[in-house]
Amino acid sequence: MQDAYLRAWNYRPTRAEPLYAIAVRHRIDGRYALGRLFARMAAEIPLPANDQLFVQADISTWRAFDEQAVCSSWINQWPEAVALWQRVLACADIPPADRQRIAANLERAAAQLAVAAVTDPSLRDPLVRRLLGRAIATGQIRLPAAPSLGDDYEALCLKTFAALGVEFSAEQRRTLRAALDGQLAIAFKASPRSEIVIAFDAPLGLKVNYTITAKWSSIDAAYDEWVAHRQPPYFGTSADARVWALAQEADDPAACPVLDIGAGTGRNALALARRGHPVDAVEISSQFAAVLRDSVSRESLPVRVLERDVFATQGDLRRDYWLVVLSEVVSDFRTTDQLRQMFELALKQANAKRAALLFRHG
Repeated sequence: MQDAYLRAWNYRPTRAEPLYAIAVRHRIDGRYALGRLFARMAAEIPLPANDQLFVQADISTWRAFDEQAVCSSWINQWPEAVALWQRVLACADIPPADRQRIAANLERAAAQLAVAAVTDPSLRDPLVRRLLGRAIATGQIRLPAAPSLGDDYEALCLKTFAALGVEFSAEQRRTLRAALDGQLAIAFKASPRSEIVIAFDAPLGLKVNYTITAKWSSIDAAYDEWVAHRQPPYFGTSADARVWALAQEADDPAACPVLDIGAGTGRNALALARRGHPVDAVEISSQFAAVLRDSVSRESLPVRVLERDVFATQGDLRRDYWLVVLSEVVSDFRTTDQLRQMFELALKQANAKRAALLFRHG
């Protein structure tokens, strides 16, 4: 019978049906290596474009591949069987019963492949490559917007991507660096509370897709976010030690008004007011200002809460502050000109005797 099929194929080598029939016969008779050979030959023949009579299209589209996979599984060619059945299941026109059978075969073959990979090093590497090729790594790196650290940020990105099996070419490195420098400059200019966000996803060992985005918020917006997501106290409950030491020098607190710039929720302002100092508390965050007003109201303290940037207007400030307090505020200044303006504000106080500029970062 095989001779008849071979003569038929020799007469019409564009048809896969004779070779497929031979493969099925060998598989039924237990000659799996021969069945695999003829099934592979049948699978390599494309669906004929001009033939119309008795064409079995499903042999070309999936049955020959399925037959090859079955024969491969019988002779422990698990990588080939798994790859072929995965290809077959991607076809849309497989009858439900056959799809169910093939899916079950694929599951068993994959299990056998995993077992074989443990004991057969020649199978482990292809399996690992196949599985890693289906894995996706995603992540995000958030970095403070410090343009001077561009070299360090570039190195961090390259190390991260290299850990995912992706090495950048010289051109890709230049593109990465240009994106980093551009977004760092935008974020740094926009706000002292800025960062860049490097979001990436990578099919392991293949490539990495990334975006670099500048993110920033204003000081008041950043602090409003604190109130929404953090638990108080936000800056502690005790007055700054240096502020309190200066306050002790005032024999008559009621005659020694204080300007507290960046008062927050009142760590310094409330303590000074309890001692008897009249306090003007300037706070840019509406949320912090509201908390401070509540505390002042509950204790009936001599505190005037001014909700704004201190440089927005100064017409309602006193001219006789005895103490000007900036605690954990100077770090928000971006230029020497802003710092100069702050000292000029202190010098305007006709009776100012003390100025506490506390540089604290924490």
